[in-house]
Amino acid sequence: MRKAQKRQAENLVKLLEQAHEEIKRAIERSDILTARTLLGDCQDGAVALGNLIEKTEGPNRTISILEDYCERVYQIHEELVQGREINGNQIYKKLRKFQIEAANSIHNDIRIKREAVFLPYKASMWDSLESVWQAAKADPDCDTYVIPIPYYDKNPDGSLGKFHYEGEEYPPDVPVVPYNTFDFANHRPDMIFIHNPYDEYNYVTTVHPFFYSGNIRRFTDCLVYIPYYETGGEQAENFRTLPVYFTVDYMIAQSKQHMKQFDEEVSEKILILGSPKFDKVINWNLTDQEVPQAWKRKLHHPVFFYNTSITGLLRDSAGTIEKMRAVFERFQTLKATLIWRPHPLFESTIQAMRPDILKRYQETMKYFENLEDGILDQTSEASLGIGLSDAYIGEETSSMVHLFGVLGKPILISDERIREDFTKEAGNARFFDVTEEENFLWLSAGDRNGLIRYEKSSGAVRIFRIPGEKPDGYRLYNAIVPYGDSLYLIPYNGTEIAVFHKKTETFTKLLFQNPTTANFSKAYLYQKKIYMIPARYPAILELNCETGRIAYFDVMRPKSLEDDSGMPFSFNGNMLVGSTLLIALAFDDVVLQVDLTTMEMTYREVMAPGLGKTRGFWCMAGNEKEILLGSNSGKRLLYWNLITSECRTLEPYPEGWRGEEKCFFEMACLKDEVYVFPKTGNQILKISLKSLKIERLSDYEPGDMNVRKNNYYEWASNTLFAKCINDRILFQRAYDFRIGEITESGNIGAFPIDLSETIREKDIAENFYRRGKNLPWAARETKLLTIPRFVQYVQSGIHDQSRQIQEYSAIAENLDGTAGEKIYRSVSGEYGDQ
Repeated sequence: MRKAQKRQAENLVKLLEQAHEEIKRAIERSDILTARTLLGDCQDGAVALGNLIEKTEGPNRTISILEDYCERVYQIHEELVQGREINGNQIYKKLRKFQIEAANSIHNDIRIKREAVFLPYKASMWDSLESVWQAAKADPDCDTYVIPIPYYDKNPDGSLGKFHYEGEEYPPDVPVVPYNTFDFANHRPDMIFIHNPYDEYNYVTTVHPFFYSGNIRRFTDCLVYIPYYETGGEQAENFRTLPVYFTVDYMIAQSKQHMKQFDEEVSEKILILGSPKFDKVINWNLTDQEVPQAWKRKLHHPVFFYNTSITGLLRDSAGTIEKMRAVFERFQTLKATLIWRPHPLFESTIQAMRPDILKRYQETMKYFENLEDGILDQTSEASLGIGLSDAYIGEETSSMVHLFGVLGKPILISDERIREDFTKEAGNARFFDVTEEENFLWLSAGDRNGLIRYEKSSGAVRIFRIPGEKPDGYRLYNAIVPYGDSLYLIPYNGTEIAVFHKKTETFTKLLFQNPTTANFSKAYLYQKKIYMIPARYPAILELNCETGRIAYFDVMRPKSLEDDSGMPFSFNGNMLVGSTLLIALAFDDVVLQVDLTTMEMTYREVMAPGLGKTRGFWCMAGNEKEILLGSNSGKRLLYWNLITSECRTLEPYPEGWRGEEKCFFEMACLKDEVYVFPKTGNQILKISLKSLKIERLSDYEPGDMNVRKNNYYEWASNTLFAKCINDRILFQRAYDFRIGEITESGNIGAFPIDLSETIREKDIAENFYRRGKNLPWAARETKLLTIPRFVQYVQSGIHDQSRQIQEYSAIAENLDGTAGEKIYRSVSGEYGDQ
């Protein structure tokens, strides 16, 4: 029986009690006609009550009591007709006994029957309500109705456009009620669940106006909004305040963190109970009958789910299509199945907004459909593909990624810029500094976590992982400074100073205040102290290698100097001359001179007469008297005499020189020769400090910074580092990452440092961690972690599934698959205080 009907029955019984008191008084004053009339009313009321109960409950104990009651009322009525003497108080007690029995039976024997209505509009979003419906359906005291509602596209002027109704697309086990056959006013459901938060304010689609929340609210005492999406912790700002929030009685939040992202004005309505969308994948039991025969022929493990969404398409349309083609070609060579699920609106979006790539997209789809191990998933919901897949490849902007997250299945966030297979090239690495001892070179890796030791005689390589750093960390450490038996790694994007102890092959860390990104560019050792040159850090750091004490010396930029370009304080433009540290500013024509014995700082202007501003320096080299500087912007090379302050520009450039903007990256001085390494320039230049003549040492193959051996070698400069060590200069060229070597005689050689043997499956596992505020646990595709390597990793079976689920537990309640049950019980008043 419905709650309202039971209340009606209880009220009818109370009316009988009132009638019994009136009958007693009428008999006592000998008003037999009134007593007989009231007895007739009691019998009519009991019959009406019995009919109500029988209609909703069928024959039961309450009806038997009411039948006995009617018989007793009839007997009393007949006694009054016959004129027999009757005691009013005794009649009252007999009738009251029946009334109490009926009231108790209604209270104890008749259970309230609730009515729950679910109003999805898109079949693909049914999973946001399904587990709540399943909980309601399992409740014997609840009648459930699933009523898919129609929706419309919106015309540009806001008027209703094309009509859509997806009532026939729901799973076979979901009994669908046509929306135009359900009488909301007559039923008046106890609860109504919706997942559309926009009402008329969506510019793309709108549900039928009858189903706007303000109207539906009239037919129930409990309107509940459940988000149609899931989140990894964050949600878009435009979801903070939406119309439905102020109409509904309850809103469901996935977690406490999710709750905080709604407007405080609606916070009292929020129940933190998880997401039914997670229930769907957690509880789903895949049966063989659910898998299409066409899929079965192509399925063999491992199976990868490839998801392409609208976001990437609109960001880089042509690149997204090229990436898709590259992924499909890659899987042709892998023993794995790829289930590709393009966004349902992918092609229509291309037709409407990117028609120039439509043909290419259609060709790519046709190519995929012909793959032996490719399955095109165009089903109404993604659960089948998710259930069959062992791992996810795709964009992070799609909420679908989190459905894999809660299952503990490996997630690789794809990068549409990576369209080649770099598996064979992953042994190459970027380096940002080098130091040497006997038979070893030590190098700081820039595209991974590691201090590299290269054995010159054999070419053997070892990598020492720096604790506490992400395995794919970018440019964690720039400079390496040897002192005693230790190597000091100077942090660029790292947040601590790392000290490697060569004897024990272990690291210790030193904390410094307020680390940022791009902390220090270079570092120099002077009298047992290391001085770190700030890039974006606001001070020079002095580290006493004996005591471990750190001192800070602010490098406030002079007010006369304007930094309007966001440049670092200094980059490669610094050097140590005796006890003097020279730091050329990257954003103005000034060199900061620091006396390391007193830490007195002096700014010196460096400007050639009649040439105007150079606008800062990027590199510097020379001796204790004569300095060369390379401009940050343009192609200007300057000579500066440290003693006399003489300054002049150097020219002409050698024949074949090309370069106009940001030409120079680094300088290194060998004897009295300064070698200038290019950023965008096409030649390595050699300048004698005696003659100041610029000579061409070599073309910097291939002569164009936009051309590399392949895309693995992309770098926004033709050089990665250059440094004079002992009697030669070592540098790394961006064309192929080989280490170049220039001897005193000017000979140039090159050799590779191959890290292939250092890459292990467990190293790939370390690439899985929290990836920002909205991605609790995943890895990103890089030129190190390629798709083929990811496939190998999934095949290895070493993925830490439990750790991933644990991380996701922080952003969603009830990850045991009970969110829907908890939502239903809470809303229906059977769970907690609700």
